[in-house]
Formats: sequence, structure tokens, C-alpha cells
Amino acid sequence: MIKAVFFDVDGTLLSFETHEIPASTLNSLKILREKGIKTFISTGRHLHELDGVRAVYEFDGYVMLNGQLCLDSSGKELRKLIFSEEDVMGAVSEAKKNEYPIYFTHGQGEFINMINDDILNICKKLKLEIPAIENPEKALGLDIYQLSACLTKEQEQNLMGSMKSSEMVTWYPGYADIIPKDGGKHEGMRKVGEHYGFAPEEAMAFGDGGNDISMLKAAGIGVAMGNASEKVKLAADYVTDSVDNDGIEKALKHFGVI
Repeated sequence: MIKAVFFDVDGTLLSFETHEIPASTLNSLKILREKGIKTFISTGRHLHELDGVRAVYEFDGYVMLNGQLCLDSSGKELRKLIFSEEDVMGAVSEAKKNEYPIYFTHGQGEFINMINDDILNICKKLKLEIPAIENPEKALGLDIYQLSACLTKEQEQNLMGSMKSSEMVTWYPGYADIIPKDGGKHEGMRKVGEHYGFAPEEAMAFGDGGNDISMLKAAGIGVAMGNASEKVKLAADYVTDSVDNDGIEKALKHFGVI
């Protein structure tokens, strides 16, 4: 029996076209709540980047920054996982070269070492604020949960070569998040389940990006959106329609959850 449903945000809950949650999805969320099924966001975003989503629906909890920071609905911290000091130092050293932008996310927000067209395009695509430019050394005094960057293969090798205890997950073409190796949305889902009293096998999960794969595999039912990449679709138990074509509602009805 499904006791909880986890939703990625961009390309799953939110349309890339309208930047809104479709009416069919909102209705499905309300039905899930009426049936006593918990609903959770599972995203690479920070909490302050979810204001628009939370304004239209309040979830039971939040798996953020790809599983590194998890909160219940009251804001109580359920999980916190940050980079090792060595990996932060490696990333700072790479960022100080100013060859490409590296997005540092900490507990209160984020900053970046430089801005280029790739970052401007991503912020525009996702309707996110352009981050403040700061000296990368600022990261040395903060808890850093996640890095994000648009990388060539050579840049990827250089950055990951300086961060031995971290891994990269790609959720949008040409754009990747770097997280601790013990992180991931599946770990966030597990921790939230421990708090609320359900196993991953009793959860359903929706996603469309590479950073959703571990969550889709861990869940009892993993659903890839129709707009997902082929790699994500192959990792899922079921492929539904796109976010703009009522994909979430269709999958929930297909499995008899609503």
C-alpha cells in the first residue's frame, strides 16, 4: 500500500513552459491528502526557492538539495549532510581560477564565483534569482550542502578530481549538481520515511532528471515523466505523460492511488 508520494519540482511538479503546477496535479495532491497519503517535495532546490510552490500547496515535508537537507512541515530538521572540509577546499581552489561558474549552496542561501550566459539561461529557464557573486573563500566558513555548475568534460574532471568524497548528478542538459557521496534523493526519502513511519517500498516517486534516478529506483513505484530523458525512463517502473499533459494525475490513477 502506498503511504507517501515524493515529487521532484522542475519538469515534474512545475512545468518548464508555464512555471506553474497544473490544475490536475493540484487536484491530485488534495485527493492524496484526503486519503491520508503523505506528500513530499524532493528537489535540488533550497527551501527559499520553493516559495511559489508552497504558496499554492503545503507539503508534509521537504527533501531538498538532492537529499542533503530534509525538513518536516514545521521546519524541523530531519537530515543534514554537508561536504567534507577537504572537498570544500578543493572546490574553492577550482572556483578561484574563475574559468567557469560554480554555485555554492549553504544553509541560508547560495552564492557564485562568477556569472556567464549558461547561468543566466538556467536562471531564466527556472525563474530563479541570479545569485550574488562572492569570493569563493567565503565557503570555507560555511556548511556547504551542494555545488552546481555548467561544465565541459575537462572542467568536470578538474572539479571532481578536487572533490574525492563527492559525486555528480545531472538533472538538466549541460547542468549538474555535485553532492556528497553519501547523499542523494533516495537517502532523503529514507530519512523522511523513518520519521513518518513508512518504508521506501511504501512510497511512490515522480521525477524527470538524472538526480531523480536513485529515488525512482528506491521507491516502491518509481514514475518517470513523459518529458524525462531516456536514462531516467529506463530506471523507472512506469513512464507517464509529460507534466503539461497531466502526467502525475494519470500515473496516480493508473496505479489506483487516487
